[in-house]
Amino acid sequence: MMKIKIVLFAVLATVVMGACDKITNVTFDSDIKADLEVYVPEDSFKSGIDGAFSVSETVDPLSDPEVKKYIDNINGWDVTGVFGEVISVSKEGVSLISADIEVFSDNDNAIWHLPAPPSLPLVVGQTISLDNTNGQWDAINNILDEKKEFTISLSGATDQGDITFVIRITISTEVEASAL
Repeated sequence: MMKIKIVLFAVLATVVMGACDKITNVTFDSDIKADLEVYVPEDSFKSGIDGAFSVSETVDPLSDPEVKKYIDNINGWDVTGVFGEVISVSKEGVSLISADIEVFSDNDNAIWHLPAPPSLPLVVGQTISLDNTNGQWDAINNILDEKKEFTISLSGATDQGDITFVIRITISTEVEASAL
């Protein structure tokens, strides 16, 4: 009879401890955003660089209050989507001839090459989904696991000069952390 009580106690303790682990973890969504403002001067075509541009933005995941609150308790990140959205364009009829979007830190990087041939018109509100074909989301998970600032860059060429446009890059994530 004593052995049965010990076995029952051990089973009960295991169930309770497993339930406690589930209670002590929290998950929340975090969207990390960078607005990349591009200016392509008119004279870029005269100098033979065909509307080339390059911009970058440093991003701090601690700018999200929930991430900042749990930063020391974060167990992992799971990228659920990466998107580019055209926020503004200074004139109509502008297209990207080529573009590279890169997310990087000192230890890892993810890169996407755009557009599909022959070009990609820049239209306000247009959204571009950046997939995980080459493991880019996994690389971003690694970058986020570093829990420090990283860089998002956009470089490429347009078919016109004397323009400005803004593309917002959004990295949607689900974060798992131990409860405080």
